[in-house]
Amino acid sequence: MDIDRSDLEKNLDSLIKIILNLSKLCTIFGGICLIIYSLRINHFPRDLSVSDGMLFLLVAACYGMVYLFFLACLTSLGICFSPAIIPAFRWTFNFLNRHKKLPQKPRHDLARLNFLAIIFALFSLLIIIPLGQKNPSAYWTLPLLAIMLYVFYSLYTSAGNKLHQLK
Repeated sequence: MDIDRSDLEKNLDSLIKIILNLSKLCTIFGGICLIIYSLRINHFPRDLSVSDGMLFLLVAACYGMVYLFFLACLTSLGICFSPAIIPAFRWTFNFLNRHKKLPQKPRHDLARLNFLAIIFALFSLLIIIPLGQKNPSAYWTLPLLAIMLYVFYSLYTSAGNKLHQLK
């Protein structure tokens, strides 16, 4: 099996860029979460040293990783709802097109169910069940959030695929 070095180098460069951008994103999200939490409990530390600032960045990155994992799990739960959501969207779209002279096709495709989504959806259930025991409204708000995240994810991937086809 012959591997082209330039393709391998491009893939490694892309992977490094993705990891660096993801770490920056985790730190930003974590910092925002940490600041909101500090303001919510009415305690924001003063007179921080450089080492305290570095610890703050580390905690922010950890918060960000947990937050992104939570979002990935909820989006995967929404993807697992796709066998029910896709027919509902098609029925609604066809119902709305009945009264139009020129029926339109959907501009975007919804993402399909895959094995990786099932694995992350199981983790989301492990998150939702304990949260629902403390606050029963989590049993309906978090699955609705998962469906919304699924729709946004589908729109994002569909638009990305269309842009990729244009190139």
